[in-house]
Amino acid sequence: MKTTSTFWTRFSLRCNVSGSVTRWPMTARRSSSICMGHSGGIMLVERPIPRGMERKVCVCTSDPTLRQMLAGLLVGWRFSLQQEMAAGVLLLAEEGCCEAPPDQPVLWLGHSRYSSRDKLPLPLPIEELYTRLEHRFHRPPRRHMRLDIDLSARVCCRGGDYASSLTSLSDRGGRLRLPMELAREEELELEFSLAGQPMSLAASVIYSFQRPGAATEGYDTGVLFARQVQEECEQLREFILGRYLAQLRERLAPEVFSAGLAYFTLPPALQQFYGGSQMDN
Repeated sequence: MKTTSTFWTRFSLRCNVSGSVTRWPMTARRSSSICMGHSGGIMLVERPIPRGMERKVCVCTSDPTLRQMLAGLLVGWRFSLQQEMAAGVLLLAEEGCCEAPPDQPVLWLGHSRYSSRDKLPLPLPIEELYTRLEHRFHRPPRRHMRLDIDLSARVCCRGGDYASSLTSLSDRGGRLRLPMELAREEELELEFSLAGQPMSLAASVIYSFQRPGAATEGYDTGVLFARQVQEECEQLREFILGRYLAQLRERLAPEVFSAGLAYFTLPPALQQFYGGSQMDN
């Protein structure tokens, strides 16, 4: 794989993090919680939250550093942070820090290696946390972490070359804004740049529609990438995860971000770029 820490140096210099900077208080409260709002998703079977419910999550941890890291990730994933357990709220809790009622939907974060549909071991990959949370709120489930983005792109299809923009990106597909409607399963070539590195991917259309009341004209077009090599998947995956980490570093105090990374496993290039040591399980 060609991706190195040099890629992340370029990414850090080129990436503009949008939105205001938010810092969460350091006060540790044993029963404090956090939740989140709308996006797309993935879903588990046991003790599900009813369909149509807002994406609300309550976070409870004994370590305020972990709590703030989780809060930052949840905000970036458009969940709604809640301060208390309630009906329709998923409890995301560190084992041993609180008790959940029998009918409370819960995802435990444990300090053993044991994993189940209701439990994830720490440290854990950030992508796995994203997938588990998405599973709880949506059917059909989304299996790949995605990123809202505004990235210029070129689309080659129907014998023409069209200016476009990527508005959502995962390692397996994305959403484009195009001036015309495309047919389902229509093939195209997509070109864009990630942190100065050109990407050229074949893709097929899964939907294309004009969004009512949209601020700009055009068609939202969902695509799945085709004929990808492993290196391309890894580069996209690391870009998306790196973007979330960059946003999180802007929101948190440096010491909180550095200490909080110990609760998560990162790909080698990101681990090298952001530094920090991983906690022992």
